Amino acid sequence: MLTFVDVNDRIANKQNASKSFAKIIIVRWDEWGRKKKQCNGWGLCNAEWFPQNKSSNFSSGGATLLEFDNSLDKYYIDILLDKTPPLEIPTDALTLKIDENFDLDVQEIISQNLTFNKGEYFYDNSLSEFGGYRIYLDK
Repeated sequence: MLTFVDVNDRIANKQNASKSFAKIIIVRWDEWGRKKKQCNGWGLCNAEWFPQNKSSNFSSGGATLLEFDNSLDKYYIDILLDKTPPLEIPTDALTLKIDENFDLDVQEIISQNLTFNKGEYFYDNSLSEFGGYRIYLDK
């Protein structure tokens, strides 16, 4: 079973690392799942933004931070693991899937909506201490 870094810990680390930081935008989802499996299975089929001032512990699904890569001029999310994946999980089973494009309605915050793109997102062990997934969103 994969477990992930808690968004509240990421916010605390971000705030401790720098006194000045951009507005924190939390992206959360109610459950893991793939659209073609009625939002069951290993993937993402929906997400929404959740402003920092309403932050709480997310017990179902997951949450992460919306970040911006200046060199690529793209927004992205990192879904980070909080421990190394179990060895019995084959590498291909670690691939996170998005079956259909879906929008992240953040127009109120950044003056535009973003899109999660259909595709396969491979586990990247270079992200953070235990690896994870980086998903770039289109404007």
